Amino acid sequence: MTSPRSGKVATAGRSGSRGMPILGSQNRVRNDLFVSGPINKNLTFAIGGFFRTSNGVRDPGFTANKGGQIRGNLKFTSDDETLNVIL
Repeated sequence: MTSPRSGKVATAGRSGSRGMPILGSQNRVRNDLFVSGPINKNLTFAIGGFFRTSNGVRDPGFTANKGGQIRGNLKFTSDDETLNVIL
């Protein structure tokens, strides 16, 4: 099962990764996280996301320089079929 955008694949065992903070100009920081694994015999999950913050070149007047995203999916596998749900 592949997590949207990240290209990460859920495995039979638990797995995960954490991206190193990326520091850039204008005090830009970004952190990434990914976790996947089985919930039970027929159900696996994959979830990942990121959060970023930055001072930006100038103040846009709204929170354009702070935020993130969480994405994930569930995969149910039976003897007859497979169902993927993207969250």
